[in-house]
Amino acid sequence: MEQHNNKKHIAMYIGSLQKGGAEHVMVNLAEYFWSRGYHVTLVTTYIASNEYEVPHAAWKVIGSDFDKSKELVQASIVDKPGKKTLVDPHGGIEGGIDRIFSDIDDSGLSRLGAFKKRFDTLKNIWKDIKPDLILSFIGKNNLMAIMTAKSLHIPVVVSVRAKFEMEYPSKAMKLAMRYTFPKAAGVVLQSRGASMLLPESIKKKTVVLPNSINPDFIRDMFKGDRDKTIVTVGRIDENKNHKLIIDAFNKIRDDYPDYELHIYGDGPDRDKLFRYAGAKGLNDKVIFEGSVTDVADKIQASSMFVLASDMEGMPNALIEAMSLGIPCITTDCMYDTSELVKDNINGIVIPKGDMDAMAVAMKKLIDDHEYAARLGNSASRIKEEVAPDVINRKWEDYFQSIMR
Repeated sequence: MEQHNNKKHIAMYIGSLQKGGAEHVMVNLAEYFWSRGYHVTLVTTYIASNEYEVPHAAWKVIGSDFDKSKELVQASIVDKPGKKTLVDPHGGIEGGIDRIFSDIDDSGLSRLGAFKKRFDTLKNIWKDIKPDLILSFIGKNNLMAIMTAKSLHIPVVVSVRAKFEMEYPSKAMKLAMRYTFPKAAGVVLQSRGASMLLPESIKKKTVVLPNSINPDFIRDMFKGDRDKTIVTVGRIDENKNHKLIIDAFNKIRDDYPDYELHIYGDGPDRDKLFRYAGAKGLNDKVIFEGSVTDVADKIQASSMFVLASDMEGMPNALIEAMSLGIPCITTDCMYDTSELVKDNINGIVIPKGDMDAMAVAMKKLIDDHEYAARLGNSASRIKEEVAPDVINRKWEDYFQSIMR
């Protein structure tokens, strides 16, 4: 590991940097703290074939043509089981953001043996890099971070990025969370409602730190006639419930034949969803855009943004769409959705799973341009609250208070 003199060292722990809301936030935080003069190390279990770019990465992914004299690392690819890729830990920017992989070879090991090996591997990483603070995101990662760093007396801040029910779904996971979280230096939540059902031993450790948005989404609102497109952005999986959006769009398509539904993002259910749209005769109306780097440019002129999730902590994609001034429809998928969207004031809130209500909301935004513009204007004010310089400074102040 390269020397970083006497800089404060923050380690950030997550499964991988594959494209998703939590991963996006962690990459943004890594870049911010690095730009502020901190030594930052990203510790991930895996690498992904489609990851967020880290502009100031100290590492570089190596193809088949590489310099055999270099000390390279084999990283397991999370979305290609059994496959690995070579990474040069020092092939990127000198003095940049470091990266370490914590995956193990568990072949031939019992479940207990594999857990012990993962535990020891992660603990040895903390011993080796000696961070001043560990930030962990999501589910089991949070439990492991607390347990492996406890005897080393390294403060650990954990963050729950979705609802607790999603990240700790089983009885065993809930018990583990209730046992370990009081030992954390802090618990970061994205909304006030997330702490409502927590025991006091955890609640007193919590702090609400919203996500900052990508600076690309801080811009003047689109002026002029909006495109006849309905858009959604996010990982294509069961929780995001894209089927609901397709069904609602299908219900109104004959009334608005010029409109299209554009789905941005990728995920495990993409092919199934593509077939579902095709079975409804929507192949020419539902456009699967995949993962793109210029989302703000692509969606800013859209007629509306729709989020159909069953569960969310504080959805980045919705916040970004609101910042652009796009009229938005969302399900009541958060602990208290009104913390973000106030119905008929800066967006439309519908019950989870209610296709008819979504279709009615779509029709209203298409038919009533004045109403849609009013919602979009009100929504755009959120960018003043979640601007990167505002939110990132809150994270830094919080970390400084813990490291002191």
